[in-house]
Amino acid sequence: MAKCKTSQSAINKSKRNLAKLVTDYVSYLNEARTPSRAVGVTARILEANGFLKFNAEKYGSDPSYVKSLLNAKGVYFVDRNKINVAAVKFGKENISQGVNIAGAHVDFCTLTNKVNSIKGKVDGVYLDTRPYGGFYPHQWMDRPLTIIGETLVKAKESKRELVEWSMPGHIPEPSIHNPKGYSEKSYKEAFQLEELDIFTGYKDAKSFLKALNEARKCGPVVKRADFDSGFNQFHAVPAEPTQLIGDYVVGYGHDDRSCMFSALRAILAIAQPKYTSLILGVAREEIGSAGVGGARDVFLDNIINILCDLQGLKDRASNVYTKSVMLSADVDIAFSPQNMGVNDKENCAQFGKGASLVIANGSSGNPTGNVVMPNDLYFIEQFLNKRDLAYQVTALPSKVGIGGGGGTIAEYYSERGILTADIGVPVANMHGTLSRIFSPDLDSTVEAFIALFQREEKRILWG
Repeated sequence: MAKCKTSQSAINKSKRNLAKLVTDYVSYLNEARTPSRAVGVTARILEANGFLKFNAEKYGSDPSYVKSLLNAKGVYFVDRNKINVAAVKFGKENISQGVNIAGAHVDFCTLTNKVNSIKGKVDGVYLDTRPYGGFYPHQWMDRPLTIIGETLVKAKESKRELVEWSMPGHIPEPSIHNPKGYSEKSYKEAFQLEELDIFTGYKDAKSFLKALNEARKCGPVVKRADFDSGFNQFHAVPAEPTQLIGDYVVGYGHDDRSCMFSALRAILAIAQPKYTSLILGVAREEIGSAGVGGARDVFLDNIINILCDLQGLKDRASNVYTKSVMLSADVDIAFSPQNMGVNDKENCAQFGKGASLVIANGSSGNPTGNVVMPNDLYFIEQFLNKRDLAYQVTALPSKVGIGGGGGTIAEYYSERGILTADIGVPVANMHGTLSRIFSPDLDSTVEAFIALFQREEKRILWG
């Protein structure tokens, strides 16, 4: 079994705190259904707790605003596309001494639209989709879906205005009364990603757009030219809300909003830390972290440079990173009856053993993602063990040669010079439409991030 550090007092404390934590998490997960909504609800909670939003225009022109940033309880940042979010609490030490980072991702596997997505078929209008991330196609079929959309609509004076909307839909499955040959097809033949078109229930495009405009929150009318264009984006999500079933939270999007929530909860719980501490939520992890909004983007670099500037330092992000520590907040594969044949029980995360500290990730027995060296693991365990929390050390959960996961955002921050390790909530059916986590493990993950933010140990770069 994976190495565990679990005390009875940690388990008892977890049970006491659990009810409100789980209630708040279920509410968060039900609202944070898409990347932009995850960023939106996170920003709203930060603002309600006294964090001041960074405004680039004021920062460059208003000295009193700069002073208010330094005196605020905390500062938060949102990128212009509203798919990245970060929040900072200034430490007692100058930022040149490094920062603590809890970094998660806010995207999840879904179906999104092609540029020209309205398709007419014999029974009505369908929306043509493409997969975002990796999942089993059959899980999306024959179930109620909610289509959550954002469209930049052409308004007055050639300007465009954002319109938010949501519509019901589903992906029909072939009837059981099909020729025998259909049921004998291979899985890949029977469930083709190209055929995951969403049935809208409307006979023609005009009727569909009329219903969409009646359902929109506000803003100008969405026309066919707006919808079938690069100015429209939607995500299909399961219509069912998150459920608490016994001690498990069952729902869509635990990967990785359980860790985004845990990091958020932790930074709200701490007083002024020794080292400046921040939480980070980025997009595009499920498709390799490339491009605008991903971990390879400069969102974090820009924030660190701004923080240096706020404190009157000539240091740049690259100098700060060499003294910084990051817990890459990402979920881990939980051992369950459904994956016994492919996962290595002795090295896979277990439900009820706390947060999963992953020292190597990759596939087929090879650490192709981030790796935590023994000295770095020792350093991390020093501050984790000061707090009464349960955690387990895991690595490469899949059996050799069978496959497994790829990497996380951790590798991209390690390459910047940050001491980085993955830690997060164990999840069963990870990319599924109804994945599950064990409630006490969520509490342990919150505690792990609090331990990071309360770190006293100084990171040593050279031997």
